[in-house]
Amino acid sequence: MNAPSDDILDIVVLEPKESITSVIFWLLVAAILLIAFAIGLWSFLRHRVRKKAVLPPEIRVAHALKKLRVEREQLGPNRFSLRLSGALKDFLTEKYEDPVRYETTEEFLERISKRGSRLPEAAQNSLHEFLVASDELKFGNPVDAVDKTEPLLLKAGEVIQNCRPLPPSQRS
Repeated sequence: MNAPSDDILDIVVLEPKESITSVIFWLLVAAILLIAFAIGLWSFLRHRVRKKAVLPPEIRVAHALKKLRVEREQLGPNRFSLRLSGALKDFLTEKYEDPVRYETTEEFLERISKRGSRLPEAAQNSLHEFLVASDELKFGNPVDAVDKTEPLLLKAGEVIQNCRPLPPSQRS
């Protein structure tokens, strides 16, 4: 029994509606756009972080002292002294790579008496006076603590002033 020729089906080659090349093309375009977006976002964030670090330490500490002067009464003597000491120590650590930020007053004084410091001599002397006054305010709880915050702020300004190079006319 032979099948009639009408019953024979033609072999059909199945093809997708769209060519696979167009799908690959659009996937590549999407991947390139995604990579470009990621690179743009990365460079934007990196650029923003650099702008914050561009300010020299002298300007940052001046802003910190100005802010502390305004917030002095709200902070109270102890917190004021802690923040002022921290700002000054951060400045000296960044400007001179001096480890004063990570030392107690006693450790700092012992180190500069034995090995010296990168700080200018005048700055070392005024920093010594500042650290002693700051510790007295932080840990001594004097009765007149509020009155001692202004002189402490002035002493911090003196330390910063002594860190600046002298003009040529005043150098010996």
